[in-house]
Amino acid sequence: MLTNALYAVKEVTIPALSSMMVTTKYKGLTNENALPIATIHAPQHPTISGMPAWVSIDPYKNCKIIIDNCALYDIVLPRNEILGILEFESDECLPLNDDTVANIISSIQQKFPKVNKKQFSRQEIAQKAHLNVPEQYKQKYIDILFRPQAAISVNKMDLGRAKNFTHKIHLKDNNPVYRKQFKIPEAHQNFIEATLDEWLKLGVVKRSNSLYNSPLFCVPKKQAKASELFRTSVN
Repeated sequence: MLTNALYAVKEVTIPALSSMMVTTKYKGLTNENALPIATIHAPQHPTISGMPAWVSIDPYKNCKIIIDNCALYDIVLPRNEILGILEFESDECLPLNDDTVANIISSIQQKFPKVNKKQFSRQEIAQKAHLNVPEQYKQKYIDILFRPQAAISVNKMDLGRAKNFTHKIHLKDNNPVYRKQFKIPEAHQNFIEATLDEWLKLGVVKRSNSLYNSPLFCVPKKQAKASELFRTSVN
């Protein structure tokens, strides 16, 4: 018996592509001076998942955890099935909200040297933009790029962040929209993995455990560099 495992108190059925709060039993030693952190880990059911969460333990060593069923079918969790592990964190835990993330990003940015963004001349913009427009309109396009150039990224490392807007997607109902990833060529697979790894480092995307999914695929670029032959797209 694992001393840090969380066991199902009773048999539970989790419907396909849904989440459910499940009561579990902890049979190990507790630490009153540390915070209990539960992590979903079910060796017998690899299709269930869940984010690590700060939980509370009652006097009978029961605690409730939220489990996501990512499978397209119902899953039955028998009594005494291992559903997760419990660890005790002695360090202070911070809530993961917009303010916390903004403070972390701000503290990281303060460690980097402040470098003023270069102001490009109209001639430099014309050379970099490679405008393929009629000659009589070219100067107007250059003026459009010249005036707000502080808001235009110079390269992929020069990304800004809009904090004044919140994007909301309104769905017809609360049922998760899940589309299975279809098979793609190996070259496209390697490109997508490399792109996602780069986006994670740049902070463009973040890891997520979600019941929603849309397939990824590649679209060839016209007149692209050898290192940028494809564009990652979502179906």
